[in-house]
Amino acid sequence: EYPPEAAFYVCQKLLLLMKLKLRNNQEIPRELVDKLEYAVPDDEVLVPVDLREVAAKLPDGRLFRDDDEDDEGRLDIEVLVQHFGVRGAAEAVVQAQLRFLSNPDGEPEDCRPKPMSAKEWRESWQQLWDEDDMDAEGEEEGMYVEGGEEEDDDLPDAEVLMDDDPPDGVDDDV
Repeated sequence: EYPPEAAFYVCQKLLLLMKLKLRNNQEIPRELVDKLEYAVPDDEVLVPVDLREVAAKLPDGRLFRDDDEDDEGRLDIEVLVQHFGVRGAAEAVVQAQLRFLSNPDGEPEDCRPKPMSAKEWRESWQQLWDEDDMDAEGEEEGMYVEGGEEEDDDLPDAEVLMDDDPPDGVDDDV
């Protein structure tokens, strides 16, 4: 199940390219959608998307790979393509970004996930994994380990290149 407060990050360049291809009614190559599943260079900008509606449309609600420890937490593109088709998977990710921008939960702007570099994203994941390991060790020893996330005000504010209008031909219900 996709947690309500979670944001997933995708490469901004890939998202923009998919949006432009959809808007221009061009073919979406499978290779383009597949790239959403893999790591990008450290300097690439990642933007948050809200995949809750996408997850709700899947039979088991499963969006992420969990068959291999190395793939855990990675978007399962195969599931999206099987359910929506290649074009539908691209539309779903574009709609997820539009949903995030619409802020359906009314979160204060300063508390919302911000665009960040792939390097910053990997470092934040490593920090979360390290905190989870510490929490697990503390529980095993019968200790309470208080962990918290600090807000990083130094994250770059990236210009949002996506507007709120879905591209022509994109179904709002995706």
